[in-house]
Order: sequence, then structure tokens, then C-alpha cells
Amino acid sequence: MEEAARNGGRDRSKLLDGVGGNAPFIVFDDADIDEAVDGAMIAKMRNGGQACTAANRFYIQRGVAKPFTEKLIERMGALKLGDGTDPETTLGPWYPRSKSPR
Repeated sequence: MEEAARNGGRDRSKLLDGVGGNAPFIVFDDADIDEAVDGAMIAKMRNGGQACTAANRFYIQRGVAKPFTEKLIERMGALKLGDGTDPETTLGPWYPRSKSPR
């Protein structure tokens, strides 16, 4: 990040403008990939991916793009979509039947 800031000049706002203001998630070559994937899962899937602050743009430096992407795909693929009241479901809506108008 420091190198990116130096290359961006003294005014860091120019650096930040370049990644967009719509919840960017950035991973640099020196990142711990497992920690980055953990962070990406939280940033994207918190609240079922419906949080207004959920990561919408992923910027991954070339040197770690392949391992990061492979691990993120594996983690996303492990999510079990379904009925939120099913104990085996890891991602899905939850609404108590008692509150349903039907």
C-alpha cells in the first residue's frame, strides 16, 4: 500500500478515486491469502450479501490473483443455499413461519 500511495502522489485522494467509491476490496501481492479470503467473505457475504456496504469491486494484484481467486471460488462454492431455517443452510432467507401471512 505504501508503494501505491507513493506512486499516487502526495494527494491520496487521487489514489482513492482510482479504485472507486463503491465498496472496493483490495488485495496486494504481499497479502496473506487466507486472511484476504476470510476478509473477502465477510466483506461480500455479511448479511447474506445484502448489506449496502458489501464489497462490490475486487482489485487483486497480479501476483496473488490466481491463488486468491481459487480460494475465494472454493469458499463461495462451499456455501449451502436454501431455507434459512434449515440448520444445514449457510446462506438463505430466514423468516419465522409465525410471521408469514400465509
